[in-house]
Formats: sequence, structure tokens, C-alpha cells
Amino acid sequence: MHPSQTPAPDAGEPTATQPCAACGTQMLPEQDWCLSCGTAAPGRLGRRPGGRAVGAVAAATLLLVLVAVLAGYTALTDDANDEAGRLAGPSAAPLPGQAAQIPDGPAPPVTTPPATTPPATSTPTASTPTTTPPVTPVTPVTPVTPVTPVTPVTPTTPAATTPTTTTGTTTTGTGTTTGTSTSTTPAKVTLTAIEIKKDAVDKYDPTARISNSGDPADAQDGDAKTAYTVTTPDDGFPMQVGVLIDLEKARNVKEISLGTTTPGGRVEIYGAVGSAIPDDILDTRWEHVQSRSKVDANKKFGNKTGDGVERIRLPGPGAVGSRFRYVLVWFTTPPTKGPTVKVTEVSLKG
Repeated sequence: MHPSQTPAPDAGEPTATQPCAACGTQMLPEQDWCLSCGTAAPGRLGRRPGGRAVGAVAAATLLLVLVAVLAGYTALTDDANDEAGRLAGPSAAPLPGQAAQIPDGPAPPVTTPPATTPPATSTPTASTPTTTPPVTPVTPVTPVTPVTPVTPVTPTTPAATTPTTTTGTTTTGTGTTTGTSTSTTPAKVTLTAIEIKKDAVDKYDPTARISNSGDPADAQDGDAKTAYTVTTPDDGFPMQVGVLIDLEKARNVKEISLGTTTPGGRVEIYGAVGSAIPDDILDTRWEHVQSRSKVDANKKFGNKTGDGVERIRLPGPGAVGSRFRYVLVWFTTPPTKGPTVKVTEVSLKG
């Protein structure tokens, strides 16, 4: 028999059949599955829930949510009303800025408006005293009168007299002349020769510019006939050599006398305080204190042309000198006759 064909019913049984929901093949009432496509008979797997049940569940859920929201809102409103009732009781005094926000209660009947009238009466009385105090400070504008003590300009005349009194002389003419010659007073400072020990003079040649030199001791042997000679290449560059004097301790140097037989050129004076000799002329331990051009070839600073000595006064505290341990006479521009310097004698005074 073909599977799609149902067996013939027995002669004595009813033939009530039902079609398959999927393929339409007739199925017996007690048949649970379609023999053609295998689909379950209607009601075999139970019924699917209908849309009406789903809608009922959704409506019930929504109703519960609305009830919960309404209950919460009612509770919050009751709490707010209770709080407002406690803050705005009849015994609470109205605040100035919040009187309009508390209309209920006995606030309107209370005679709060009369309370405003007393300040009105007090304001005129308070205004009158406030105007009077400013009037009094206006009068002290008279401090303009202290400008009249500009008369201290008159003390200029005593200032003119003070220079004359400093002279101590009776004649005013001589007093004025001594006042102008105050620059000569430093010349009255006594100068004492500073002892330079033997072998305290040496050459200073950090850039190895010396091409020929003599004995540095000849520059401090006390004999003007001997000289320390230093020569550098004639290449158009500065000489950049010097004579170094070691005083063994810091001394107050006021003047340097440089004896030479090679006039012209330029010399610079440097000083150092530390115990070590600076490595080169650019070392910050060197302090530049004086310079002199046209050595022994000018009449400036009390020098005489061609006398063989260039006197160099050093500045310092009170214009009386500078304290150094090392004194360097540094030659830059060569003398007139070429890049050779002869130092006959170098001496220091303090």
C-alpha cells in the first residue's frame, strides 16, 4: 500500500477522518502524525496562545505602572505641602524679600506695612548727619597749602655757601678755587711702593704667541738698563702676551709704573684675586681695570712723552686702588716700531 493512502476502514466502524493541516491527507481520529509529511495532528502539541491573552497581560501591566506612578506623585505632593506648611506657619516672621511669596495665613492682616513707616522717618535723620561729615574732609583740601613750603627751594643758597665753608679759608675767592680742584685731592693720597719678591714676575702667554723672549726677572731687578723683551709674529694680529706679577696675597694696588723703551702700542691692566692663575685672558676670573693707548707717547693722565715711563692709576673703592693678588700687564697693539716690547722696569704702588 502507498504511504499516502490510508487503510480501508473496517466494515463495522465509522469512517470519521480529518485532513492533515500541511498536505491535506486524511487522518484517523486516533492518528497523531501524518503518515505522508509527518505533521502532528491538530491538538497533538497543544494550542498556541492567542493574541487576546497577550493583550490582556499587557493591559494589566500598564495599569499597574500607572497606579504606581500616581501613588508616588501623590506621596511627593503631600510631603511638599507638609514641608511648606511647617516653613510658612503663622508664627514665622516674613522675610523682606519673600513677603510676596507667602500670601496665605495671617500675613496680609498683620500690620507689616506700618513697619515700613518707621524706616521712612529714620532715613531723613540719618541723611542729615551723613552730609555733614563729608563737608569737613573737603575743608582739609587745604593740604594744598603745604605746597607753599616749596620755600625749601631757598636752601639752594645755603648749598652754595656750604662749598665755601668746606674750604675753611676766609677769602671766598680761594674757597671757590679749592672747590673746583677737588679732583686733585686723590693726588694727595700717599703712595707706598709694594715689594715685589724675586721671581714674582713671569711671562703670560696662554695662546703661545711669543716667538722670542728674554728673562722676565729683568723687568723687576731695579736696573733700568736691563729689559725684558717679548716678540710676537708680525702677522697683523694683536700681540696677546703679557707680564704677570704675583703678590702672593691680595694687596691694594693704586698705581702701576711701566718702564719701556718701545713707545706706542696699547696695554691693558687686569687683576685676579684667587690663588690660581686664570687659564686665559677670557677667563672670568680676570677683572679688567684699566687700559692705556700710545704708551709713553702721550701727555694724558700726568704722563710725559718720551720719558720712558707710563704711569697708570687704577680705579677702586674710593678711587684709591683695587685689591688683587695677580696683576697682569697685557699687550695688545704692538709698539710703533713693530711687535716687540721691552719692559725695563715695572713697579707697583699701593
